[in-house]
Amino acid sequence: MRFLGSQIAHNTLDPIGFRVRALIPKPGFLVINLCLIVAVCAVFIWFRWDDLSNWDLRIYAYGGIDFASYPKLYGRTFVEKPPLAFLMYLPMAFLPAVAGQAIFFAIVIASEALLLRWLLRALRFDEAACLGATAFFLATTLFKHQLDYVSLSHLTNLLILGACIAAIKGSIRGSIVSGLLIAASFYVRQNNVIFAFYPLILGRFTELRMLVVYAISMLFGFLVLFGLFCCISDASIFIYVTFVYPFKYAIIGPGAGDPPAPFVDTVRLWAILSFKPLLFFLVLWCVATLSSVRPPVNGRQMILLFAVAFIVIVLPNKPYDHYQGYLLIWIGLLGAWTVRVLARPLLNRPGWMLSLAAGCAALLVAAAVAAELTLSPKLAQTKSRLDRVLPEIRNALASRPGHPTLHVFDPAYSDHGISAPLLLILAEAKPSTPLFWSVCFADWYSFALPPAFRDQWGLLAQHPPDVVVLIDVKEGGVNVVGPSFSREVYEFLEHHDYHARKIAEDVVIAERTVATPAADIGSPVHQLRSRSDAAQ
Repeated sequence: MRFLGSQIAHNTLDPIGFRVRALIPKPGFLVINLCLIVAVCAVFIWFRWDDLSNWDLRIYAYGGIDFASYPKLYGRTFVEKPPLAFLMYLPMAFLPAVAGQAIFFAIVIASEALLLRWLLRALRFDEAACLGATAFFLATTLFKHQLDYVSLSHLTNLLILGACIAAIKGSIRGSIVSGLLIAASFYVRQNNVIFAFYPLILGRFTELRMLVVYAISMLFGFLVLFGLFCCISDASIFIYVTFVYPFKYAIIGPGAGDPPAPFVDTVRLWAILSFKPLLFFLVLWCVATLSSVRPPVNGRQMILLFAVAFIVIVLPNKPYDHYQGYLLIWIGLLGAWTVRVLARPLLNRPGWMLSLAAGCAALLVAAAVAAELTLSPKLAQTKSRLDRVLPEIRNALASRPGHPTLHVFDPAYSDHGISAPLLLILAEAKPSTPLFWSVCFADWYSFALPPAFRDQWGLLAQHPPDVVVLIDVKEGGVNVVGPSFSREVYEFLEHHDYHARKIAEDVVIAERTVATPAADIGSPVHQLRSRSDAAQ
């Protein structure tokens, strides 16, 4: 690994004998870089202000928001991730319920872009290369499916970038900080620990002493956080979710009871999806070799970084698009490489290069605006649906004495639709069971739940919610829970004497009338269900 530590110092000189311009500050490129970040974030906030976002973000955000009012992790709400996976969404508790996701996303991607620039400057890339990295990072984030919201990959990147920046310093203090950040990333998503190789690849850990300090700091951080989370959570569920659930998750299919794909097929799928950027890099590497260009991060390091991210992506054995977010740091480095290699002929023409950079940044912002304009009608439609549904839910809850509970069944996944946790937040209601999201009620998912939660319907029946909302629950409807889900939901409502009525297209609200079961075939729930089945 000696080349990892000496590469930066070696590459500060060009092979033809003059100092590389990476060390020369270029404020023009820095200004364009900062303006690009601000413009993209402003565009996103403006157009996504009414975006309802998707299940993943809303579930994790609800876990963090609920902790603010009930500071015992997993005690009142069950989220199937380690604590930091949802505690990092805690800032959303202080933002508007709907628009908060757009504001939070803008803050996160701006932080990622700035940390990426900080890392590249520490690696001795110039400002032009940093601008290229930002452009590649933002373009991938905005235009790749499911990277346009705050997924766990974005939050992981914040910690990994911080760990790499600390490692670049090559000091004992830096190695300690780096190890602690890697330990923290484990409690966002367990296989993030594989990113521990990133600081080793990019940093200066060539001495055994540094490696030992790095490893000890990771272990120390892991144990301290483990003790802390045991104290502030239901310890048995925390341990199950952190150390047992990942192995069960790996053998669960992608949804609706589908069998899991063979691991080889998953690797092949992600290899196909990652082929274009990897091929582009290999072409760049050839060009750099032929033209004697030596970027501060060499080709072997880039291949190793790609391999680490690829392993993190494929380990869960899932085809989910948002996993591509774990390649964003590498994509940023690829952008820096692209400018460093392909823009070399323009180094003696800084005016031309600056104009080209400004033009490319403007095109990226224009493309972002065009994409958001295309999406706007869909966002307006889902927001209008929410505006029709929410007053009915609030009125139903207000008519109940005490502190009424709410449960929402929403089995149809949508990137921009109404979700159970969003309605819980907007209605200011509490769930009647920790299993507040619909997938928990799938038969095929029950074996992965903690033992105390595996009788999902029995747990719900112990404390029947005062109000139940059904969104897109219908026989034959598309959902990720399973074909029998609609029948099971309506049977529950019938057995617990709910009065149901339709309040919007494919939206039903059911209010519990009495505490004793009722199985009358002529009940309002049965009649509504029969009309729904006949319409199908």
